Amino acid sequence: MHIAGHIGFTLGLSQVLGVREAPFSRKRLAAVAAVALLPDVLDRAIHLLIPSYPLHGIFHSIPLYVLLFIAVSAAYKQMMIYPVLAAFSAALDLFNVNPESLLYPFYSEASTAHLPVVRTRIEGFMSSLPGIMGYRFPSGHYLLFEAAGLLIILLILRNAGKERSDETRRISGAKGERIRNIFLSVVSPAGLTRCPELDVGDVSALTDMALRHNLAALLYARLTRRAGEDAPCAVPPLEDLKRRYAGSALRSVKQEATEKRVQALLRKGGLESLVIRGNAIARDLYDDPNCRTSADVDILVRQRDVFSADAILRDAGFEPCERMPVTYCLYRIHHAEYLDRQTNTHIEAHWLFGVPGFFALTSDDIWALVVPADSGGMKLSSEMQLVMLLIHHHSHSFRELKILIDIYWTLHAHDASVDWQACAGRLVSRGLGRTTLIALKQIESLWPDAPGTAASVRLLKQSLEGRGWRAPQFLLTYFRMDPEGSAPRRIYRDKLVARLALDRWSAIACSYARTLFPPREAIRGLYADRRMWVLPLHYLRFVAWRVKAWIGSG
Repeated sequence: MHIAGHIGFTLGLSQVLGVREAPFSRKRLAAVAAVALLPDVLDRAIHLLIPSYPLHGIFHSIPLYVLLFIAVSAAYKQMMIYPVLAAFSAALDLFNVNPESLLYPFYSEASTAHLPVVRTRIEGFMSSLPGIMGYRFPSGHYLLFEAAGLLIILLILRNAGKERSDETRRISGAKGERIRNIFLSVVSPAGLTRCPELDVGDVSALTDMALRHNLAALLYARLTRRAGEDAPCAVPPLEDLKRRYAGSALRSVKQEATEKRVQALLRKGGLESLVIRGNAIARDLYDDPNCRTSADVDILVRQRDVFSADAILRDAGFEPCERMPVTYCLYRIHHAEYLDRQTNTHIEAHWLFGVPGFFALTSDDIWALVVPADSGGMKLSSEMQLVMLLIHHHSHSFRELKILIDIYWTLHAHDASVDWQACAGRLVSRGLGRTTLIALKQIESLWPDAPGTAASVRLLKQSLEGRGWRAPQFLLTYFRMDPEGSAPRRIYRDKLVARLALDRWSAIACSYARTLFPPREAIRGLYADRRMWVLPLHYLRFVAWRVKAWIGSG
């Protein structure tokens, strides 16, 4: 009961203060419970080690929490909620223990002469309550406090259960399963083999699902054209989807203008470049440049041309979107981002597809598989496009349905033209064995009976498994795709777990080490300081920056 009292009141305060995650989840309840009990646990642990130490000492004292508040507010403001909850929980013991504990270890008989009066008034108030409300346990705890805390827990769990059902149950029951299946069929390469019977509510549910995955334009394009036929399905008005498709078309026009301008500038400077992802995928895979929305323009350049490309874009008025210098990006990530003010379009200049060192793929490897495009210019070969999408899927922690659909369409488009057994060997040589198996498992789980990619998915999976590759079951379970989009997103945790999908244990170990300790050239570039003797200090600054960012992002 005493535990329930502490947890209940602390949980109630966390609701009032608006803790970002809903406290009804089991993990959140456990975290709040741990914070609520921390003062008692720590003081009693010290008491067991040092019998002369009081049962309620430093961790129930005002001086400690004053210092703690100052330190946390100066270093990690985002974590202030936790010392607040711990202090509140400690203050609750004012009703059950000697108030002198609040001043430990800075109290004396002279300075605390008034505290017995406080204790007497508290006991007088509690004893004046009618009947059992003022009952005090032999251990010294009041029943009112314990019962009230337990009641708060029950009320919060009851209300939170209702909120969870309202917020996360977007569509339920048989109808929800039907909408999910229609949506996945519509956006798949096989498409609709027959027109479904849809009412206004169905279209609304499909639209909501598409918006969660940034697939509204594709949903509209596929609903208005049956697979292999020009006649659209007879569906209710799609005005909302039509507006979004038109918006996607307008954005594609602006992005295409930026693509041509960037490529012309780079060509004038003597640099090769090509467009990857975005509009390029929309044209090659979906045969519709407007059906796949993209937040930015992705341009590929050679790694040796990165600094020249950066100078050309800056001189042309493109603004770097981040304060991190190109040298840091070159050793730490795989692209630099710019903004075109003329069209308000973001541009990412890539030299690799993923974080350096994760996969056995160099800039020269990528450019070796650049081929002529039917419309003129150059493009990635079909196999290199698959490699790019798989690495992109890994970079987004296997959570983006939109990227998985791109992979699905790529397999479908080249189902009969690619030697999948040989392709499997090349994927393994690039360190993409586990990543490929996770993506294939996601496709099989979402489209188990789809006829469109049966051959490519089966052959690629069999070839990888025949070479001894397996994706650990815990990774397959952890990265199960969620079309409803109801699962919580934990960006940093997902990224850390995704690194376990790398093929080589040395790559896994280095990936974790480089999270806090990137190559020294990256640190020198970030802080614009090449002096060797200050390098350890800059590493400490970098570690503090990253830890603070992780804490701030939950």
